[in-house]
Amino acid sequence: MAKSVGSSLEDLLVAYSQGDDRAFQAFFDRTKDIVFNFVYPKVKNREAAEDIVQETLLRVHRYVTTYNAASGPALGWLLMIARNCLFDYYKSEKNSRRLGIASDLDEEGIKPNNTWEEKIFFAELLKSMAQELGQEEIDLLVERFVVELSYGEIALKLSLDNQNVRQRVSRLLRKARAVLIK
Repeated sequence: MAKSVGSSLEDLLVAYSQGDDRAFQAFFDRTKDIVFNFVYPKVKNREAAEDIVQETLLRVHRYVTTYNAASGPALGWLLMIARNCLFDYYKSEKNSRRLGIASDLDEEGIKPNNTWEEKIFFAELLKSMAQELGQEEIDLLVERFVVELSYGEIALKLSLDNQNVRQRVSRLLRKARAVLIK
């Protein structure tokens, strides 16, 4: 295809689907920055954004034969693929964070070096476990590990003895860990 420099994105995709490898290179060169600028503000991580751009263009390569110029512009199709790659990234990121939090749970709860962001994520994760844990159980874990109340402070608040609170927290941590790992 001799005219790929001035060709539209749609023409490039059609040419590539018909076997013109130079058309894909031209498509890649013209769209990689567009996809990066679409993705980066959403992930705020250059390396992750570059990975998502790579995955997006890999999917374009894989599914180029499904592109139909009559159903819309190539850029819309490309950004839809990028959006789907973002969703996949968020799902995998959420799962890895869940497993990371699960491994951080020990008899002392969340390890002391966890950031506030991780503690907030932990609190939200606990709230999402409302079917498995009751609201009182969630509140107890949040007070202990997010608000960082001592066992004694919680015992006073709940009118329980210190050892009873420790035992409840220990049991809840095992229960929460089991839910996170399954």
